[in-house]
Amino acid sequence: MSSLNTESTSGLCDSCRGVSPFTVSSIRTTATGQQLGYRHRTYQDLEQSSSLCPLCKLILDELIKASHPTIKLKKGRVHQVLLSSDKYHSVEHTRRELCVITVLVTNSNARAFLHAWADPSSDAALSGDIAGHALHPAPNSPGAFRQIQTWLETCLRSHTECNSVPLADADTSSTTRFPTRLLDVGTNNTPFVKVTDRQNALGRYAALSYCWGPAATQLRTLKSNLAEHTTTGINISAMPATLRDAVIATRNLGLRYLWIDALCIIQDDSPDWLREAPQMGLIYQNAHLTIAATGSSSSTGGLFHPRDTITNQSVVELSYLPPGCTKPRTFFVGPHTPFFDKVVTASVWNSRGWVLQERNLSRRIVLFSVGQLFFECIRHSVAEDGLVLAAHQEKRLGSSASVSHGPAWAWCAIVQNYTACDLTYGEDKLFAVEGMIANVKARDPRNSISFCAGVAVGGPGSDMLAVNMMWRADGNRAMEEVKLREKTKWTRRAPSWSWASLDGPVAWEPFVPEGRVECCVEIEGGVPSGVMPDDQMIREARLLLRGLTVEVVRSSGERLGDVGCDIHAYVIDFEEHSACYALLGGDVEEVLGWGVFDRGDRVAGPFMAVVVSRNVDEEDEQKQSLNVLLVKQNSAELGDLYVRVGMGELTKFVNCKFKKRELIIA
Repeated sequence: MSSLNTESTSGLCDSCRGVSPFTVSSIRTTATGQQLGYRHRTYQDLEQSSSLCPLCKLILDELIKASHPTIKLKKGRVHQVLLSSDKYHSVEHTRRELCVITVLVTNSNARAFLHAWADPSSDAALSGDIAGHALHPAPNSPGAFRQIQTWLETCLRSHTECNSVPLADADTSSTTRFPTRLLDVGTNNTPFVKVTDRQNALGRYAALSYCWGPAATQLRTLKSNLAEHTTTGINISAMPATLRDAVIATRNLGLRYLWIDALCIIQDDSPDWLREAPQMGLIYQNAHLTIAATGSSSSTGGLFHPRDTITNQSVVELSYLPPGCTKPRTFFVGPHTPFFDKVVTASVWNSRGWVLQERNLSRRIVLFSVGQLFFECIRHSVAEDGLVLAAHQEKRLGSSASVSHGPAWAWCAIVQNYTACDLTYGEDKLFAVEGMIANVKARDPRNSISFCAGVAVGGPGSDMLAVNMMWRADGNRAMEEVKLREKTKWTRRAPSWSWASLDGPVAWEPFVPEGRVECCVEIEGGVPSGVMPDDQMIREARLLLRGLTVEVVRSSGERLGDVGCDIHAYVIDFEEHSACYALLGGDVEEVLGWGVFDRGDRVAGPFMAVVVSRNVDEEDEQKQSLNVLLVKQNSAELGDLYVRVGMGELTKFVNCKFKKRELIIA
């Protein structure tokens, strides 16, 4: 390794010695990383240099293999750093928290990401100057498990909010709640694990969040093997890698019990599944820790992924002298560690529909990713390399304090994220978000939020239902129309006005909540309570909607045409959306606005546009548009009832002949 300080420049290339100054002009430190600006003639000059010091060689290698050619970093505190020492003697004036370095080369878009860390007992680390930590050689090494224990102990000792989460459970007689069944993992010397009743469980438990993968690879508890799993037990060597590694992790973290859905729910017992599925949110919320297999796409992938070995040749030792100090401090720079967005946010695991509540309801969750570990709790997210991830997804989404439009819009944001994820079984649509619904209701101090078929209804006099039913099929993901047709199937697991009736992503426009509601909408007969997500009362719940209506038809040929929208309250890409069409007056060929149809063009018109709310331009009240729900009478299937077929906006409605109607939408 090479040491760079004010006294010696041996081992440096010509650039670093000052022939062509290779200097660090600035570091910007933020909660999400640091930015170093390196001055060099051109990237090509650096690439063609025949004599490179270890630092230049490392930067060059990282630039060549960098997976992110550009990155935007927020502004923050500024550090002045100079590695060229032919003229200056003070090489660094640092102010703390250096962890990730982004190398920028002038006259080039190339960038490299480097990892900075120090020995935990060194002055550089103890002072807080260097916040980075060296990665452990393996995710199942003793040091890695000690790191997880440290995260857990800090959270238990210091994070009040992580230990006092409101529970979505009416039974508050016990401070510790257990699932119906748990896996008793025994000790490290035990070759078997057993399924046990919660009455026999004493102590904290962990829960596993993972991708199942192909059904053929699953180890499951069935009615036929339940007795064997509870008496003889399950041989660890016969378990899929992810489940086996979860047992090993649970043991190494000093826990005795583990909850795994495939083993703790009787998979071929429908009454047992229907009893346990609505409780999954509570199971993860009550767990001491959730273990997430973020680096695997199936149960055979495992938790403990091999890591690249960092050799001495790829690590550079640097020294700096803080103002007022006489002894230099030392830290290390090496190859960058995997970014959170790349290995967690973009993972197959994070695309699973069930993960929304598993991740967000867990008090604490350790993410076994490719390259490094991450830890999330209610307070923060941190990485094994020492980086604090301030921009992580906000936990406890039931709170609307940071949502400008209030709880109605907060739930829309949750659903928007959820429907972009995948579910193996479409009938799980409402079950997989039931825990989030219970959590939102538990956090509502006024008890004013109720739900029906996954839609936030609100209380008496609330406009929440009017806002929440104005979702649209989201075709802005470069999705060809044929794919949209395959994914957007209307099923009777929920009424047509619920987003849960659709297989595929839905979205809300950000300005819809600001519209002035101009209709009266309610659940006919009141909101059903105490029913399962797939109960007939949920599937057949009906809306009673009173408001102004006008008959419209869908344009032929070009989907949209010229709608002449003056307000631009929508972010929808009219030209690219595969289910967006111009809306024409029912009796004249005049474009009134646009509509997004839930199932493309598979439902023929004419349609009824029901006015839900009005958008008004703040600067010019003459500019107005109407948010409308598109419905169609379906007498063949539903008698005189209507079904929802889409939503849209009327921008030219002055000459429309509106009629006030009362409609029942199934």
